[in-house]
Amino acid sequence: MRVLGLDAATAGCSAALFEDGRILAHAGASMEHGHAEALVPMILDVMGGRSFADLDGIGVTRGPGGFTGIRVALATARGLGLAAARPVVGVTTFAAIAWAVEVPAGMDRLLVLIESRRQDLYAQLFAAAGRAIGEPAALVPEDLPAYAGPGRILLAGDGAARAAAVFGADAALAPGPGRPDAAAVAALAARTLAREGPPTTAPTALYLREADVTLPKSRR
Repeated sequence: MRVLGLDAATAGCSAALFEDGRILAHAGASMEHGHAEALVPMILDVMGGRSFADLDGIGVTRGPGGFTGIRVALATARGLGLAAARPVVGVTTFAAIAWAVEVPAGMDRLLVLIESRRQDLYAQLFAAAGRAIGEPAALVPEDLPAYAGPGRILLAGDGAARAAAVFGADAALAPGPGRPDAAAVAALAARTLAREGPPTTAPTALYLREADVTLPKSRR
């Protein structure tokens, strides 16, 4: 199965081509802005002249994360899927991060934390095997221990360091960049297609709170 994965949900942008359990091509870069300009060239790079009609599907992160990046990636994936008549599978940012984390012995839970750039953090709890066992939520750090429950826990994501202090000795930080990558998105989308077949609806954005909007000042 050949799947194109796209991600522009957080402080990075990436594209990856996945086929039968391995990554054929990957392109990515860290960036706070400019996802719209970077994503399509990355896609063309990893496709390497291959036809989009040869894909079995397209995977894309649907959030939570940056509003602009999520919209860019979803619109691009939907456009490619429509043009090539291929299914588009949405993958949460939480699941993409969890996929890349190996939970060590002695810990049975993983808490993925995504920076919201506000007082709260976006959070979701996973079992060690990667299965989500909690609903996504936007929580201030002080409320995270009650959400996660007692016991040792591994923290992952770009919000993990900010959350670590409230867990104390019960928590450890997972290594890695702490953001999703298109390689994980493509692998998860391929698994979904193999297990469940093509989705019946297009993926929608996962937002855990409203966008921050600054209204223009009225002229006097």
